[in-house]
Amino acid sequence: MLEYIYSVSKVAVDELRRQLERNGLRLGLVLLDVRQPLEYQAGHIPGAILIPVGGLADRLDELDPQDEIIVYCADGVRSRAAAKILLHHGFQQVRHLPGGFRAWQGLRAHGAPVTSLEVFATVQSPEQHVALAWLLEEGAREFYQQLGRGLKDEVGRQLFTGLASEEEGHKQTLLAVYEGLTKLMPASDFPAGVLPEEIGTDLMEGGFRVAEALEMAKGADLAAVCELALAVESNAYDHYLYLQRVVADENSRRVFEVLAGEERRHLQRLGDALDEILRRSGNSVG
Repeated sequence: MLEYIYSVSKVAVDELRRQLERNGLRLGLVLLDVRQPLEYQAGHIPGAILIPVGGLADRLDELDPQDEIIVYCADGVRSRAAAKILLHHGFQQVRHLPGGFRAWQGLRAHGAPVTSLEVFATVQSPEQHVALAWLLEEGAREFYQQLGRGLKDEVGRQLFTGLASEEEGHKQTLLAVYEGLTKLMPASDFPAGVLPEEIGTDLMEGGFRVAEALEMAKGADLAAVCELALAVESNAYDHYLYLQRVVADENSRRVFEVLAGEERRHLQRLGDALDEILRRSGNSVG
Protein backbone atom coordinates (compact mmCIF):
# COMPACT_ATOMS: atom_id res chain seq x y z
CA MET A 1 0.00 0.00 0.00
CA LEU A 2 2.99 2.30 0.33
CA GLU A 3 3.08 3.26 -3.36
CA TYR A 4 0.49 5.98 -2.71
CA ILE A 5 3.23 8.13 -1.23
CA TYR A 6 5.50 7.79 -4.24
CA SER A 7 8.51 10.04 -3.85
CA VAL A 8 8.03 11.84 -7.16
CA SER A 9 11.36 12.63 -8.80
CA LYS A 10 12.17 16.32 -9.20
CA VAL A 11 14.14 18.44 -11.60
CA ALA A 12 15.47 21.79 -10.45
CA VAL A 13 14.75 24.89 -12.51
CA ASP A 14 18.46 25.58 -13.13
CA GLU A 15 19.04 22.00 -14.22
CA LEU A 16 16.10 22.09 -16.64
CA ARG A 17 17.21 25.44 -18.04
CA ARG A 18 20.76 24.14 -18.64
CA GLN A 19 19.39 20.97 -20.22
CA LEU A 20 17.20 22.92 -22.64
CA GLU A 21 19.95 25.42 -23.48
CA ARG A 22 22.42 22.60 -24.16
CA ASN A 23 20.23 20.13 -26.04
CA GLY A 24 16.94 21.90 -26.72
CA LEU A 25 13.70 19.97 -26.45
CA ARG A 26 15.20 16.72 -27.69
CA LEU A 27 13.22 13.79 -29.05
CA GLY A 28 11.81 11.74 -26.20
CA LEU A 29 11.59 14.65 -23.74
CA VAL A 30 8.16 16.15 -23.09
CA LEU A 31 7.42 19.27 -21.07
CA LEU A 32 3.89 18.92 -19.76
CA ASP A 33 2.05 22.00 -18.48
CA VAL A 34 -0.94 20.99 -16.31
CA ARG A 35 -2.28 24.48 -15.63
CA GLN A 36 -5.40 26.04 -17.14
CA PRO A 37 -5.51 27.36 -20.74
CA LEU A 38 -5.42 31.04 -19.78
CA GLU A 39 -2.47 30.45 -17.47
CA TYR A 40 -0.68 28.74 -20.36
CA GLN A 41 -1.58 31.52 -22.81
CA ALA A 42 -0.19 34.15 -20.44
CA GLY A 43 3.20 32.42 -20.49
CA HIS A 44 4.74 28.95 -20.54
CA ILE A 45 8.07 27.17 -20.89
CA PRO A 46 8.95 27.07 -24.60
CA GLY A 47 7.91 23.82 -26.23
CA ALA A 48 5.57 22.73 -23.42
CA ILE A 49 2.30 21.06 -24.27
CA LEU A 50 -0.86 21.80 -22.30
CA ILE A 51 -3.05 19.18 -20.65
CA PRO A 52 -4.85 20.59 -17.58
CA VAL A 53 -4.60 18.22 -14.63
CA GLY A 54 -8.37 17.70 -14.52
CA GLY A 55 -8.34 16.15 -18.00
CA LEU A 56 -5.04 14.28 -17.74
CA ALA A 57 -6.47 10.80 -17.11
CA ASP A 58 -8.67 11.13 -20.22
CA ARG A 59 -5.78 12.22 -22.46
CA LEU A 60 -3.05 9.74 -21.56
CA ASP A 61 -3.07 8.43 -25.13
CA GLU A 62 -1.57 11.77 -26.21
CA LEU A 63 1.59 10.88 -24.27
CA ASP A 64 4.14 8.13 -24.90
CA PRO A 65 4.88 6.04 -21.77
CA GLN A 66 8.44 5.61 -23.06
CA ASP A 67 9.16 9.35 -23.09
CA GLU A 68 10.78 11.31 -20.30
CA ILE A 69 8.07 13.65 -19.03
CA ILE A 70 8.70 16.76 -16.94
CA VAL A 71 5.49 18.10 -15.43
CA TYR A 72 5.00 21.63 -14.19
CA CYS A 73 2.22 23.93 -13.02
CA ALA A 74 2.28 27.36 -11.39
CA ASP A 75 3.89 26.47 -8.07
CA GLY A 76 4.65 22.75 -8.20
CA VAL A 77 1.68 21.36 -6.26
CA ARG A 78 -0.65 20.40 -9.10
CA SER A 79 2.33 19.04 -11.01
CA ARG A 80 3.28 16.69 -8.19
CA ALA A 81 -0.24 15.23 -8.19
CA ALA A 82 -0.20 15.01 -12.00
CA ALA A 83 3.15 13.19 -11.92
CA LYS A 84 1.67 10.65 -9.52
CA ILE A 85 -1.30 10.12 -11.85
CA LEU A 86 1.15 9.34 -14.66
CA LEU A 87 3.13 6.97 -12.44
CA HIS A 88 -0.05 5.16 -11.42
CA HIS A 89 -0.82 4.65 -15.12
CA GLY A 90 2.51 3.03 -15.88
CA PHE A 91 4.62 5.97 -17.03
CA GLN A 92 8.16 5.35 -15.81
CA GLN A 93 10.25 8.46 -16.54
CA VAL A 94 8.30 11.21 -14.80
CA ARG A 95 9.67 14.21 -12.92
CA HIS A 96 8.05 17.41 -11.73
CA LEU A 97 9.33 20.96 -11.40
CA PRO A 98 9.21 22.25 -7.80
CA GLY A 99 8.26 25.90 -7.80
CA GLY A 100 6.66 25.54 -11.21
CA PHE A 101 6.43 28.30 -13.78
CA ARG A 102 6.90 30.98 -11.12
CA ALA A 103 10.30 29.53 -10.28
CA TRP A 104 11.09 29.33 -14.02
CA GLN A 105 10.38 33.07 -14.22
CA GLY A 106 12.67 33.72 -11.26
CA LEU A 107 9.77 34.41 -8.91
CA ARG A 108 9.17 32.97 -5.47
CA ALA A 109 6.60 30.20 -5.60
CA HIS A 110 3.86 30.45 -3.01
CA GLY A 111 2.10 27.13 -3.42
CA ALA A 112 0.65 25.19 -0.53
CA PRO A 113 3.22 23.74 1.86
CA VAL A 114 3.47 19.97 1.52
CA THR A 115 4.74 19.03 4.93
CA SER A 116 3.12 15.83 6.09
CA LEU A 117 3.09 13.25 3.29
CA GLU A 118 5.62 11.10 5.10
CA VAL A 119 3.06 10.19 7.76
CA PHE A 120 0.97 8.46 5.08
CA ALA A 121 3.62 5.72 5.00
CA THR A 122 2.23 4.46 8.31
CA VAL A 123 -1.19 3.75 6.73
CA GLN A 124 -1.25 0.13 5.57
CA SER A 125 -4.61 -1.65 5.36
CA PRO A 126 -7.52 -0.81 3.01
CA GLU A 127 -9.59 0.07 6.08
CA GLN A 128 -6.96 2.56 7.20
CA HIS A 129 -6.80 4.07 3.72
CA VAL A 130 -10.57 4.57 3.75
CA ALA A 131 -10.32 6.18 7.19
CA LEU A 132 -7.53 8.42 5.87
CA ALA A 133 -9.68 9.39 2.88
CA TRP A 134 -12.48 10.33 5.29
CA LEU A 135 -10.08 12.46 7.32
CA LEU A 136 -8.80 14.23 4.22
CA GLU A 137 -12.36 14.88 3.01
CA GLU A 138 -13.23 16.38 6.40
CA GLY A 139 -10.18 18.61 6.14
CA ALA A 140 -11.22 19.72 2.66
CA ARG A 141 -14.80 20.33 3.85
CA GLU A 142 -13.56 22.54 6.68
CA PHE A 143 -11.20 24.37 4.31
CA TYR A 144 -13.92 25.08 1.75
CA GLN A 145 -16.46 26.03 4.38
CA GLN A 146 -14.09 28.56 5.90
CA LEU A 147 -13.22 29.93 2.46
CA GLY A 148 -16.89 30.33 1.61
CA ARG A 149 -17.53 32.26 4.80
CA GLY A 150 -14.56 34.57 4.29
CA LEU A 151 -15.03 35.56 0.64
CA LYS A 152 -16.79 38.76 -0.40
CA ASP A 153 -17.12 37.60 -4.01
CA GLU A 154 -20.56 35.98 -4.33
CA VAL A 155 -19.52 33.62 -7.12
CA GLY A 156 -16.52 32.44 -5.09
CA ARG A 157 -18.62 32.07 -1.96
CA GLN A 158 -21.16 29.88 -3.76
CA LEU A 159 -18.40 27.82 -5.38
CA PHE A 160 -16.65 26.95 -2.13
CA THR A 161 -19.85 26.52 -0.11
CA GLY A 162 -21.03 24.04 -2.73
CA LEU A 163 -17.73 22.16 -2.63
CA ALA A 164 -17.94 21.94 1.17
CA SER A 165 -21.39 20.39 0.90
CA GLU A 166 -20.17 17.83 -1.62
CA GLU A 167 -17.21 16.88 0.56
CA GLU A 168 -19.67 16.15 3.36
CA GLY A 169 -21.46 13.78 0.99
CA HIS A 170 -18.15 12.07 0.21
CA LYS A 171 -17.59 11.51 3.93
CA GLN A 172 -20.92 9.69 4.22
CA THR A 173 -20.05 7.53 1.21
CA LEU A 174 -16.69 6.63 2.75
CA LEU A 175 -18.37 5.66 6.03
CA ALA A 176 -20.50 3.19 4.09
CA VAL A 177 -17.38 1.79 2.39
CA TYR A 178 -15.67 1.41 5.76
CA GLU A 179 -18.66 -0.47 7.16
CA GLY A 180 -18.68 -2.72 4.11
CA LEU A 181 -15.00 -3.57 4.49
CA THR A 182 -15.00 -4.11 8.26
CA LYS A 183 -18.60 -5.29 8.80
CA LEU A 184 -18.56 -2.91 11.78
CA MET A 185 -20.04 0.47 12.57
CA PRO A 186 -17.33 3.12 12.99
CA ALA A 187 -16.48 3.69 16.63
CA SER A 188 -17.02 7.06 18.30
CA ASP A 189 -13.33 7.90 17.85
CA PHE A 190 -13.37 7.28 14.07
CA PRO A 191 -11.14 7.96 12.19
CA ALA A 192 -8.51 8.72 14.85
CA GLY A 193 -8.99 5.32 16.45
CA VAL A 194 -8.22 3.58 13.16
CA LEU A 195 -5.25 5.66 12.05
CA PRO A 196 -1.71 5.90 13.46
CA GLU A 197 -1.51 8.59 16.13
CA GLU A 198 1.14 10.61 14.29
CA ILE A 199 -1.24 11.48 11.46
CA GLY A 200 -3.26 13.81 13.67
CA THR A 201 -6.74 15.12 12.93
CA ASP A 202 -6.38 18.28 10.82
CA LEU A 203 -4.91 16.98 7.56
CA MET A 204 -6.28 17.62 4.10
CA GLU A 205 -5.31 16.40 0.65
CA GLY A 206 -1.76 17.23 -0.32
CA GLY A 207 -0.48 16.37 3.14
CA PHE A 208 -0.75 19.86 4.59
CA ARG A 209 -2.69 21.06 7.59
CA VAL A 210 -6.02 22.85 7.29
CA ALA A 211 -4.73 25.81 9.30
CA GLU A 212 -1.75 26.15 6.95
CA ALA A 213 -3.95 26.21 3.88
CA LEU A 214 -6.34 28.73 5.44
CA GLU A 215 -3.40 30.93 6.38
CA MET A 216 -2.22 30.84 2.77
CA ALA A 217 -5.67 31.80 1.53
CA LYS A 218 -5.92 34.73 3.96
CA GLY A 219 -5.61 37.95 2.02
CA ALA A 220 -5.06 36.15 -1.31
CA ASP A 221 -7.06 37.11 -4.37
CA LEU A 222 -9.73 34.78 -5.70
CA ALA A 223 -7.52 33.46 -8.49
CA ALA A 224 -4.85 32.39 -6.01
CA VAL A 225 -7.49 30.76 -3.79
CA CYS A 226 -8.83 28.80 -6.77
CA GLU A 227 -5.31 27.73 -7.62
CA LEU A 228 -4.80 26.48 -4.06
CA ALA A 229 -8.11 24.58 -4.25
CA LEU A 230 -6.98 23.02 -7.54
CA ALA A 231 -3.93 21.67 -5.72
CA VAL A 232 -6.20 20.14 -3.06
CA GLU A 233 -8.49 18.53 -5.63
CA SER A 234 -5.59 17.25 -7.74
CA ASN A 235 -4.37 15.24 -4.76
CA ALA A 236 -7.89 14.03 -3.89
CA TYR A 237 -8.38 12.81 -7.45
CA ASP A 238 -5.04 11.00 -7.41
CA HIS A 239 -5.87 9.38 -4.06
CA TYR A 240 -9.12 7.87 -5.35
CA LEU A 241 -7.47 6.63 -8.54
CA TYR A 242 -4.96 4.89 -6.31
CA LEU A 243 -7.62 3.34 -4.07
CA GLN A 244 -9.42 1.97 -7.13
CA ARG A 245 -6.32 -0.03 -7.94
CA VAL A 246 -5.32 -1.40 -4.55
CA VAL A 247 -8.59 -2.26 -2.79
CA ALA A 248 -9.66 -5.81 -3.60
CA ASP A 249 -13.36 -5.43 -2.77
CA GLU A 250 -15.27 -4.87 -6.02
CA ASN A 251 -18.01 -2.75 -4.45
CA SER A 252 -15.42 -0.49 -2.86
CA ARG A 253 -13.61 -0.12 -6.16
CA ARG A 254 -16.81 1.03 -7.82
CA VAL A 255 -17.37 3.59 -5.05
CA PHE A 256 -13.83 4.93 -5.46
CA GLU A 257 -14.39 5.15 -9.21
CA VAL A 258 -17.45 7.32 -8.56
CA LEU A 259 -15.58 9.46 -6.04
CA ALA A 260 -12.66 9.90 -8.46
CA GLY A 261 -15.15 11.07 -11.07
CA GLU A 262 -16.63 13.57 -8.64
CA GLU A 263 -13.20 14.91 -7.71
CA ARG A 264 -12.40 15.26 -11.40
CA ARG A 265 -15.58 17.31 -11.82
CA HIS A 266 -14.41 19.47 -8.92
CA LEU A 267 -11.14 19.99 -10.78
CA GLN A 268 -12.98 20.97 -13.93
CA ARG A 269 -15.30 23.31 -12.03
CA LEU A 270 -12.40 25.01 -10.28
CA GLY A 271 -10.45 25.18 -13.52
CA ASP A 272 -13.38 26.83 -15.29
CA ALA A 273 -13.74 29.25 -12.37
CA LEU A 274 -10.03 30.12 -12.51
CA ASP A 275 -10.19 30.69 -16.26
CA GLU A 276 -13.21 32.97 -15.79
CA ILE A 277 -11.48 34.92 -13.03
CA LEU A 278 -8.38 35.36 -15.18
CA ARG A 279 -10.52 36.38 -18.13
CA ARG A 280 -12.24 39.06 -16.05
CA SER A 281 -8.99 40.36 -14.60
CA GLY A 282 -7.08 40.17 -17.88
CA ASN A 283 -4.03 38.55 -16.28
CA SER A 284 -2.69 35.27 -14.92
CA VAL A 285 -1.67 33.97 -11.54
CA GLY A 286 1.53 32.70 -13.16
